[in-house]
Amino acid sequence: MKTRSLFNYISVLIFLFSSICYTQESENIDLISRWAKGPCKAVAVHDEIVCFGNGAYLQIADFSDPANPQELAKILLNGPVEDIALQNDHAFVVAGNAGLIIFDISNATNPIEIGAYKGSTNSLRYFRDIAVQGIYAYVLQRGLLRIFDISNLSDPKVINTFNPVDNGFGIAMNGSFVYVADGSKGLRIIDVSDPKNPVETSLFDTGSYYAPARDVAVNGNYAYVAISYGGVIIVDISDQTNPVQIDSMDTPEREQAIGIALNGNYAYTSNGEDGLHVFDISNPAIFNSIGSLDISGWSDGIAVNGDNIYLADHNFGLHAISMDNPTTPVKEGFFATAHIARNVTVRGDFAYVADDRAGMAILDISDPANPFDISFFQTDGWVNDVFIAGDIAYIAASSGGLRIVNISDPTNPWEIGSYDIGKYGYGNTNGSAIEVIVRGNYAYVASGYQGLAIVDISNPANPTEASILGPNLAYGVKIQGDYAYLEGTREGLRIVDISNPHQPQQVALIDTIQASAVAVSGNYAFVVEGLNGVWTFDITDPENPVAAGYFRVSTFSDALEIHGQFAYAADNYFGMRVFDLSDPMNIKEVGFYKTYGNSQGIASNGTFIFFADGAGGLHILKHDATTSISKNNSITPSDFHLSQNYPNPFNPTTKISYSIPSVEMHGHAPVQLVVYDVLGREVAELVNEQQKPGYYEVQFDASKLTSGVYFYKLQTGSFMQTKKMILLK
Repeated sequence: MKTRSLFNYISVLIFLFSSICYTQESENIDLISRWAKGPCKAVAVHDEIVCFGNGAYLQIADFSDPANPQELAKILLNGPVEDIALQNDHAFVVAGNAGLIIFDISNATNPIEIGAYKGSTNSLRYFRDIAVQGIYAYVLQRGLLRIFDISNLSDPKVINTFNPVDNGFGIAMNGSFVYVADGSKGLRIIDVSDPKNPVETSLFDTGSYYAPARDVAVNGNYAYVAISYGGVIIVDISDQTNPVQIDSMDTPEREQAIGIALNGNYAYTSNGEDGLHVFDISNPAIFNSIGSLDISGWSDGIAVNGDNIYLADHNFGLHAISMDNPTTPVKEGFFATAHIARNVTVRGDFAYVADDRAGMAILDISDPANPFDISFFQTDGWVNDVFIAGDIAYIAASSGGLRIVNISDPTNPWEIGSYDIGKYGYGNTNGSAIEVIVRGNYAYVASGYQGLAIVDISNPANPTEASILGPNLAYGVKIQGDYAYLEGTREGLRIVDISNPHQPQQVALIDTIQASAVAVSGNYAFVVEGLNGVWTFDITDPENPVAAGYFRVSTFSDALEIHGQFAYAADNYFGMRVFDLSDPMNIKEVGFYKTYGNSQGIASNGTFIFFADGAGGLHILKHDATTSISKNNSITPSDFHLSQNYPNPFNPTTKISYSIPSVEMHGHAPVQLVVYDVLGREVAELVNEQQKPGYYEVQFDASKLTSGVYFYKLQTGSFMQTKKMILLK
């Protein structure tokens, strides 16, 4: 069935715009904490103290023993660390849209923020590179060079904004000139002898649009320019108004040259997935590649300290490399970071983060205000999604297929089985595991161009193909009852009958322009249509869906999570947005939380929202509006759930949330919520009545009780769940 013919008519009848003002950072959402580990893009070194990026953390470590680096400090910033410059006892950090932050690192174990320039919260001018000389800092943003007076470190002031810069990937200082590696435009040379009035002296064309200038380093009369897919170009800059190329050297197979650093007679380039290359520049007119090192990651930032190279590996962490023999670089040490938080799943006291190249990160969230990672599980492919069933994690690992991992001990996960999407795929088309959901003995894997792969996991150590429905685009999958709902960025939303997993049948097609995110609850499916808005479809009869409402909002969401009457959307370009679904035919936006990452995944445990923000890591949030959930909302929970009380510990009141699913699942049994002390004695009965399906929240007042550990138990029919809480007076 196609419903596209109804869209224009309904769009005219139901045309709502968001009323939220986005000049602020959030509305109705509170940040509880962040786990912000992520890509390592930048590094700077002084003696054996190394400052580097770990997602949104500025990490400081002692590498005096490279084989055993010691963490000295870790500072959380509002954006990912893009570049670092050191001068005297100060670190100057640029952190994307979060701006410029200045730290006193004279005591490396206790760095202190002393100044910052944060700019506009709505600015698209992403801070990406920095050079510091004397009392001036030169910062590259998208489309401009910003010059700061830093004579007063506590109050950096912009004294000039130089607009001719196009992309601005890398920057270097030499005397009174700034050199900018400006992408496809080439190398810009700017006279800053008067920083308030910079003058461009020349623009040197380094090649073509397909071989942009990515970084630059300067020594004497020569500039060394790193070129993507073009190696290194040496430019004679003795006459700043007339730079002349004197030589060039391709990296092997024209690999990407992303960063460059100089030390004596040698130039070192970071080359993306091809690691490190070493060049002899003792004679700039004739220079040669003399050494290389493969790091099996994605090399980005680079810094030199004596005979040691520090290479920022975007995917895995920071490498310490000995250059005692420049022809044979040797890895000496490594400090692991994380990568990109693509999605998150929460079970009990643990969050399982799909962390792209870094694998699956397992976090202890027993104290939501202080989450910390306890293990990483690395596997083939990029980890896109994780689904937890009992003591097993099912990982959608892109080209690595479906990985099945035992997590009975979260500190020591181990693989017990795998399923290769390509090997068992449809025709000759290779699959890519993007999202996975488990129901009973089957895993349902959205596998891109492959379509929907249904895998028999009755024996997790030996999963086998049940069926393949394709080849159609499937970038996500949701399941309710006997139907699967497939997200597809081109075809729209496909509804598939999976009552027989060995013979799935497509029964309907909701032909939106695209379906970038879908959530299903009760009799409704909510479909994000790219940048156009959110559609509501009545799926009382899944084989004949009916368009029931439309909310016009500019959002591009990769994930949509429903809890109670609210939907939480991970908006790629903005952050998290909250929609009220109490009237599914008239959706309203009621909250948001702005981030600086690339929002991709979201989960809720009833009390907190866990938000995967790409390079921005994991945000743990609380939605204020959940305290006003109506018992008579039209969204029916799919399962029983008892949430952890909040706050916990508490004094003297706390809130307890729980959900009751359909009558078919719990019959008409009364619902009991009772509090006990450590001896098992009942101290309070909070609920004892028949309740309709829905989401509930009650307040527990312990003002008459003594401090200590208490337990609260939810019981209805055959379902029973107990959780612990702590009263501290």
